[in-house]
Amino acid sequence: MRILRLRWKVLFLVASWIVVYLIVQLATRLVPGVGTVIFGMVLNVIPWIVAVRVFRGGNEEVEPPRAWWRATAKPEAGFVIGGLCLAFVLIYGFQVVGGHDSAAVARAAVLYLIVGAYFFQSSVRLASRSRRSRTDVASNSDAP
Repeated sequence: MRILRLRWKVLFLVASWIVVYLIVQLATRLVPGVGTVIFGMVLNVIPWIVAVRVFRGGNEEVEPPRAWWRATAKPEAGFVIGGLCLAFVLIYGFQVVGGHDSAAVARAAVLYLIVGAYFFQSSVRLASRSRRSRTDVASNSDAP
């Protein structure tokens, strides 16, 4: 299965976030403790892993799997998503200052910091590959 259209990608992420939130809230109430915290963190990562594997850009081949480091079709998308993840890290930081449960907020901040860093590294690699391929094309077009 591959998801190509933006609206379905957004719907997948929003629906996943809601479902994960509800499951974690229910698990926390039924079985409080460290196990539930770890379960919640793992559960929060799963939609990101699925999204990176099944979302495809319009110019991307649908069948072959992506390289492990590649998170998006174009560097711009990874920079935007990585930026949003870092914005969440800042929001969580303000929540700690505001007196929320600092341990839970810190875990969420670390999770989004890791996800954001993954998207940033993917975009940096894609951008450098794009620059190299443009340079190769330019140098080949100069040949007689």
